[in-house]
Amino acid sequence: MSKGRNWITRKCMAWGAALVLLTQPGLSWAEETDVTDDAVITAPIIKDANRFADLDQSYAKEAVERLASYKLVSGVTEELYEPDQQIKRQDFLLLLAKVIGMLPSGERQAPFADLSADSPYADYVNALIEAGIVKGRADGLLQGAEPLTRQEMAVLLARLIPVNGMIPASESTVQYADEAEIADFAREAVKVVTAKRWMNGSNGRFHPLEKVTRAEATVVADRILQERLKQAETLNFSVNAGKITLHPGESRRLEVKAIGTEQLPFTPIFTLDRPEIGEISPDGTFTAGASAGTGQITVSVGYKSIRLPVEVVAGGPSDSAMPDNTADKLINYAPDSFFSVKTTGTPDTYFHQLEQTYPGPVGGLVQPSDTWTGYLRQFGREITLTLPQETPVQKVRLSFQQDKKLGITLPAYMEVDLSKDGKAWLYAGKATHSVPASEETKLVRTLEVDVPSTDVRYVRVRFPVKVFVFARQLQVWGSEEQQDEVRYVMLPPAPQSVSWEDEKANDRIKNMVLAYSGGYGDLGTWKKEDFLPLVGYISPDGIIRDQMFDAVHFIPYPNLETTAEGWTNYLNDLFRPGRQLDALNEAMMEYNKRRGTLYIAPVKEKVILTLPYPNPKQTDFGKVREDQDSLSFSASDVGEERAFGYRKQALEWYFNQLKMRWDKAEFKYLQLDGIYWYNELIDDAVPRERELIIETANMVHQQGLRYYWIPYYGAPGLSEWKQLGFDYAFVQPNYYGNNPIPIDRIEATLEVANKYGMGIEIEGDDRMVRDLKYFQTYYNQLIAAHKLGIDKEKIHAYYYGSKSLLAAVNNPDPDSRAIYDDTYLWIKGRFAQQDYLLPQEVQTQAEEKPKEQQSTSQPASQTN
Repeated sequence: MSKGRNWITRKCMAWGAALVLLTQPGLSWAEETDVTDDAVITAPIIKDANRFADLDQSYAKEAVERLASYKLVSGVTEELYEPDQQIKRQDFLLLLAKVIGMLPSGERQAPFADLSADSPYADYVNALIEAGIVKGRADGLLQGAEPLTRQEMAVLLARLIPVNGMIPASESTVQYADEAEIADFAREAVKVVTAKRWMNGSNGRFHPLEKVTRAEATVVADRILQERLKQAETLNFSVNAGKITLHPGESRRLEVKAIGTEQLPFTPIFTLDRPEIGEISPDGTFTAGASAGTGQITVSVGYKSIRLPVEVVAGGPSDSAMPDNTADKLINYAPDSFFSVKTTGTPDTYFHQLEQTYPGPVGGLVQPSDTWTGYLRQFGREITLTLPQETPVQKVRLSFQQDKKLGITLPAYMEVDLSKDGKAWLYAGKATHSVPASEETKLVRTLEVDVPSTDVRYVRVRFPVKVFVFARQLQVWGSEEQQDEVRYVMLPPAPQSVSWEDEKANDRIKNMVLAYSGGYGDLGTWKKEDFLPLVGYISPDGIIRDQMFDAVHFIPYPNLETTAEGWTNYLNDLFRPGRQLDALNEAMMEYNKRRGTLYIAPVKEKVILTLPYPNPKQTDFGKVREDQDSLSFSASDVGEERAFGYRKQALEWYFNQLKMRWDKAEFKYLQLDGIYWYNELIDDAVPRERELIIETANMVHQQGLRYYWIPYYGAPGLSEWKQLGFDYAFVQPNYYGNNPIPIDRIEATLEVANKYGMGIEIEGDDRMVRDLKYFQTYYNQLIAAHKLGIDKEKIHAYYYGSKSLLAAVNNPDPDSRAIYDDTYLWIKGRFAQQDYLLPQEVQTQAEEKPKEQQSTSQPASQTN
């Protein structure tokens, strides 16, 4: 479990006939002799196009980088892309098939006299032939190893439009000076691709007979890919039902139609969350089973989905159950399959050790056992099965349990990938469920993805993990005979690299310290002398040598009452004369005075203020207007709509009061930089929680302020912080705490921060000054972060409980004082220690013992 904010106060809260499949395959455009059955590229995502030394000045650099992220292209060598090299027909056809999302045909025959059936190109070329895109030459030859001309490429591209449900562009008005050189068979196609802006000439000429280079092919393929992805994201479709209600044994077929185009650009995929009440077939036919009950069918086309409630009611004209898997001649191949499990996030040793408490049955998740396997945090799991042999797979199932009293929740979805060789993966769909986030009942759901029979050897299942997910009985059903014809696939979105850059201003914070206030007496009461060592680094001789933290984040203790009175009291405390904000302003005046900047360009400290969290369990918040009754935030008390409205109203009321009082205070040496969202996770069990967060972001941004968040490591919603409207988010490593956490947690935190463009929080409390164990933990955190470059390459937040760092500032013990000095060096990127501390290396003041006892003392890690 993660530690959250409550130790003193801080604890873990924790196509029409085509199949929609996502793929990441790609054959290298190397010489023909280099292409084999294993020629699927495995090059990693290109994070830096300079990986290819010959692309620095190439116009194709961006397109190469994007297609390489899909594993659609690779270099001729490890270092060279050879952008000016001519591309062969067969290589372009391979690239084209994959860009439009086409699954290899299963015809197992030679499409042309000069292309054998066992060629790795054959199945793709067959699929293109069946789709009407490739027609070959009059002599029956493909001549795949020959270069491709620009006019030949234009013809292939023009044939894509009707096949893929694309909308033709308006007729082009472009006139090429060399139009007479364009062959009759290609003249119309050139007009079409010019209008689509897929191809264009240079210097007013089309150059129809010139050979296509790898750079040209990549740029054109990238343009088509972007249009296909846009199709997947923006297409509209309808289903001929809003709800299905059937008696046992009855069937109904769902018909999916495109809106705005004649045909669907991708195949509909149907998934079901309760196979026990019926069966959904790949063609959209739902057959009710013998058991009454309710569930949900999800219909997906491209990246759009429609969810339909389904109900099987007892009695009726037929009491016969649907045919079972045996009657359908389906076989569960999972129990005899080899499987492996990996985290979708960085593996965490500590969480892995904890989840071993629930190891599952002997033989693992694929066994037909009622024993649950537990998975703890680490973002999600990816389970890969190697089937005994290549088999036509039709459905994949996995059961999940929910028991919220034990912290076990259903994953929001389950995704399935398929592969022939374990390298080129196809996305086979996503199953969701109908269980609302507010449901507290203990229950089980079996998520199922049904696909047109697809001949594969490898199956991969993926699901997110918030805190604990319990799963059992992973099943892969198939038959020994191919059931369906499958032709096309759909590519996934490209991996998004996130750059840490504030587009609004150049004066972003760099180091933000948390200041808890509003309770706990002196610990929560900040004076000028408390803030001075935090805003300015005070050397041992008492001189302010430099700025320390450039921002202070005021935050209430977790015991703040969720009432109008409680929030008002905290607000009053925040603006107390001589304390809190006023004290910080005085400290900054003193800082500027000592640094000689009081009258010439005085430094202002940035301030981040907190919006208290409108607890959804509160039924009596109080009035925010005299003509209104006390607000209730509870959906079970006043309904979801009113609860959402009241929570939003309370936040607006508080924010307006806060902003009004800030403006009135006119702090000369402070700058209000942003507002903090208090809850450390996105709680989807709370109705419309995400909507509330986004509405709050809009409110904050309207005032020109930034929106901050500090989720704990592995918190639900962490990866979505930008979509939720936050401008900055810091991830808590949760390394510093009561339980010993392996040092690799820091490395894992850096990977998360880099992946999602986040800052990082450094953690400590009063125990680091008086307890050797925590002294060591704090320092090892700084050392590990320094070794990884976190001190120089990230912005940071710092949690110290309350005034813990002040205990080091004024401490006569050199080792304790060093905590403050070394923290300053770390902040400035000048921290140099590389070796981790062992428990017996340092003795803090509180741990001192008589000399005669020191030699026999046990290490702190054994005595605590």
